[in-house]
Amino acid sequence: MRVQESLRHPPVIVDVTTPLHEVARLMNEAGVGAVLLTDRTAGPELVGIVTDRDIVLRGVARRLRSDARVDAVMTPDPITLDADDDIRRVHDTFGTARFRRIPVLREGRPIGVVALDDLVLAMSEDLVRIVRPVTAELAVPHQEPGLPMPVSTSPVAAS
Repeated sequence: MRVQESLRHPPVIVDVTTPLHEVARLMNEAGVGAVLLTDRTAGPELVGIVTDRDIVLRGVARRLRSDARVDAVMTPDPITLDADDDIRRVHDTFGTARFRRIPVLREGRPIGVVALDDLVLAMSEDLVRIVRPVTAELAVPHQEPGLPMPVSTSPVAAS
């Protein structure tokens, strides 16, 4: 399986000059916990990522104004994955990283975000699918037809 197959939402991509309140509104509307940042003056390449946690801890907690630019709270040059990477690379990255979302790129351009939550959900769905036959057998054991009774060919002695 490739990383691009694990993407569950289209990316929310904003310019680094977008105000924090607009980013928060977009995240709420899209139901995502992170947005990807580009710089329209430099091109479509990824320059950073901002999560809902970044907005709270780097923005609200520091009393930034809601019209402050989103790049004031972004993580610049985040670790990324390529869309064609094997899904095991996602597992390895999450296994060593201290974050829950990784931008996914194709030819250097952002196409999505793979989230640890989405990966856990997909793995649990796979696990349910895999164990369903076993749990069904445990709940209602398969009834084998009875073995045929051997027929005795010897005459029964009369008493």
